Amino acid sequence: MRTLATKQTAINQYNGLGNQLWDLSGQRPTLDLRFAEDRSLVDATTGLNLIDFTRASSATYVGSDGLIKTATTNLLLRSEELDDAPWVPIGTVTATLDSSQGTPIDGSPVYRVDFSTANEQWRQTLTFQAATYAASIYVKGTPGETIRLAIPGNIAITETLNGDWQRISVIGSVAAGTNYFSITTAAGATARTIYATAAQLEQSSTVGEYVKTTSTINSAARFDHDPVTGESLGLLVEESRTNLLLQSEDFSTTWTPINTTVSTNQTVAPDGLTTADKIVETATTTEHNIRQDTASQSAGTYTISIFAKAGERSNLQFVSTGVLGGFRANFDLANGVLGSVDVQLTASIRPYPGGWYRCIVTATSSTSGALRAQWNIVTSSTAARVESYAGDITKGLYLWGAQLEAGSFPTSYIPTTSSTVTRAADVASISGSNFSSWYRQDESSAFVDFTLNGVNTGNNFVYDFSDGTINEEIFLNYQDSGNARWVARVASVQVTQDQSGAGLPRVKHAFGMASNNYMAARDGILSTGSSQVGMPSITSLSLGVRFTNVAHSNGTIRRLTYWPQRLGNEVLQTITQ
Repeated sequence: MRTLATKQTAINQYNGLGNQLWDLSGQRPTLDLRFAEDRSLVDATTGLNLIDFTRASSATYVGSDGLIKTATTNLLLRSEELDDAPWVPIGTVTATLDSSQGTPIDGSPVYRVDFSTANEQWRQTLTFQAATYAASIYVKGTPGETIRLAIPGNIAITETLNGDWQRISVIGSVAAGTNYFSITTAAGATARTIYATAAQLEQSSTVGEYVKTTSTINSAARFDHDPVTGESLGLLVEESRTNLLLQSEDFSTTWTPINTTVSTNQTVAPDGLTTADKIVETATTTEHNIRQDTASQSAGTYTISIFAKAGERSNLQFVSTGVLGGFRANFDLANGVLGSVDVQLTASIRPYPGGWYRCIVTATSSTSGALRAQWNIVTSSTAARVESYAGDITKGLYLWGAQLEAGSFPTSYIPTTSSTVTRAADVASISGSNFSSWYRQDESSAFVDFTLNGVNTGNNFVYDFSDGTINEEIFLNYQDSGNARWVARVASVQVTQDQSGAGLPRVKHAFGMASNNYMAARDGILSTGSSQVGMPSITSLSLGVRFTNVAHSNGTIRRLTYWPQRLGNEVLQTITQ
C-alpha cells in the first residue's frame, strides 16, 4: 500500500478543493476515475461504480507484492437473475423478485426462493474441471433456520441463518465432469423461504470479490502494478490473446527435452507457488535445450516469452527455427541484461521478484507452418551461436510461464495445461444514466494519465466518447507512428490534433472543448487548436478501447477525469506536465 500513502501525502498538501488535480484545474470534476490510486472502478466524485466492465474469461495481473495473480472469475451464469435459465428447480421450488429485504450489494436484485419441503434444490448445471472450487451466495432468512450450499463431491455447508444478509461459502476439490451448484434443503436444512442474490462459483481455493454475470461468465477488472517497485499502474485493458503453447508451467509433459532433464516443482514461481521446474543439462557435448512445436499457424508476427531464473547456469538462449528462421537471442539471468540478439529478432528482459526475469522475443514468419519455442541453456551471455558444450548433470536453471502469442509485444501471462487458452478482451464503458448524469454536451474537458505496454499496427484507443457511430466522437488513440492522436467529429466533420514525440510508455493528455474553441495538450505541450463550429453529440464513454470494442489500448489507465467546463489552455498545460 506504499503507493497509496505517497499519493495521499501529495493530495493533503492542497487545501482548496481537496485534491491536487482538482485544485490545479480550479474546478470540481463530475467524473474522477482514480484507477491507480483507488484500485477500484468507483468514481471518486460520486462514490458510485458507473462502469459496466466485462471480460468473458479469467486473466492475470501483477499484484502490489510483485506476484502474478489471477483475477476473480465467476463461472456461474445470470448470477443476479435467479428466476432465469440456466437456474432450474428440483422439486416444488420457485424464485420471485422481492425487494422487501433490501440488498447486500448496491443495484443487485433480490429473489425470494420458496422450498415446499426437504431435499429440494435451486441449482445450475456446469462443467467442472478437476480442480479446487469456491462457491458462495448472499442469503437472508429466519434466525435459527438453516440452508445448505453444495457443489459436487459432497462438498457442502449447512449454514444457520441469523436474520441479516450473510455470504455463505464452501470450498473443496471437485472431480471433472458435469454437475451442480445448488442451494438446497437437503441434509436436514430447515429453511423453507430464503432471500438470495449474487451467486458465484470460482476455480480458486479462496472466496474472491463478487463479480456479476449475465449470459456469459465474467471476470473482475485488473489493477496492475510494477513488479519491482510495487507502484500501482491503474486499470489494465487488453485485447484478446491466445497462448499457443501447452503446459505452460509443466515442462515434463508436452515439452521435448533435448540433452536435458526436467525436475518439476523445484522452486517458488513468479505467482508465489512452488511450481517452477528446473531444467538440467546432461553430460553430452552438444546443445542442451527444451522445446515445443505448435500446430500450423498463419504467417505473421509472434511474441514468445518465458519466466527464467538462474540456477548453476545463468544464461538462456532463445532459438527461432523453421518458419521463424534460424536466429538467436541471449539472456543474462545473473545480471538481468540482454546478450547478443540477431537483428531479425526483437528482444527484451524484464525483472520480477525473487530473481526471476521475463525473457521476451518477437519474430516474424513470412509463411504459415508450425512455430517452435526452443530455449537453450548456454554458458556464454554474449555468444549468439555458441551453444554446444560438455554438459554437467548438476547444473541448470529454472523456467516457468511459457507463452507464444500472435502480436508484436507480450501481454499478461495466460496459463495453459492440456490445450491452448484464450484470454478474452477487457470491455469497460459508461452509458445510459450513468453517463448522462455527469456529461455536458456543450462544453467539456478531460484529463487522462495512461501507459501503453506496446503499440499495435494501427491504433490503440485510450478512450472514446461517442454516440455509437463514427459520426459523433471524441477519442484519443496512439498510433504506431508514435503520435498521440486526439480526434473530434461533429456530424462526420473531423478535427485532428496530432502530437508527436517520445511519449511511451507514460503519457498525460488533456482536452478542452466548446464550440469554436478546441484545444488539446500532451505532457505540457499544447496542440495547434481549432475553431471548429459545434460540439459532438455524445452518449457513452469507452475506456481503453473504441466503442466498437476493437483497437484496445493494451496498457493501463492511471486516471481519467472529466469537467463539464472548457478549461483554459494554461490549465491544460499545467495538469499534463
